[in-house]
Amino acid sequence: MQSKAAVRACGLDMRSFVRRSGPASGAGRRRSIPGSAKGCNPQTDLLTINGEFTASLVIVRCNKTNAGFLRWNIRFDMSLKPDITIADRMDRPNLRPLDYYLLPSLDIILPRIRLAEHNGLSLEAYRLECPI
Repeated sequence: MQSKAAVRACGLDMRSFVRRSGPASGAGRRRSIPGSAKGCNPQTDLLTINGEFTASLVIVRCNKTNAGFLRWNIRFDMSLKPDITIADRMDRPNLRPLDYYLLPSLDIILPRIRLAEHNGLSLEAYRLECPI
């Protein structure tokens, strides 16, 4: 499946870039994703995958609560209206991807989702392990 390969390429490139650049924003990075150069809108940073659907790539940093629990806040840019949001959930020190969530816009009604270390089936169904 070509679309899975494009998403995998996104993750691999983002992983190496995050390791090199640290905690900076991911805004300009998306233009350098292999296989997506023709399908990336420079104004919105939306990826067009296989000319079939649009995707927004979001790096989700790990935060520790006062009680010691880990949380990840995914913020969706509702104005861009991507078909799918690829949320790259980072590990505890925010150095490497922990896993990915492929979140279709049809199922997202809130502008923000807060993830825990373990989430219910309604969110875990969209989770993909990181191939390391």
